[in-house]
Amino acid sequence: MVPKEIYSPVDLEGHLYNNKLYLIDFSRVCPPTAPNGSRNSHLYQLLRPEFLKSYDRPLCSDAYANFIKGQYDEHLRLANVRFVGGDISY
Repeated sequence: MVPKEIYSPVDLEGHLYNNKLYLIDFSRVCPPTAPNGSRNSHLYQLLRPEFLKSYDRPLCSDAYANFIKGQYDEHLRLANVRFVGGDISY
């Protein structure tokens, strides 16, 4: 097995079974849109995969979660400005 670096939310799970690696719980793989005042919107209002493919850097799926809040906000804020402004090409 060749090691690979992946960007994922903290709750993505990896399991080794019968010599195969399985990943489960992909519900928050895409990073969230900027908070809009709705309770826990960072858990269900997510950036589209097509946008993320065209973006020039990895973004943190957990950026607006309470346990990490503030550490990755700026990168995600800039991505949200670009996303909301319609600056996407895919």
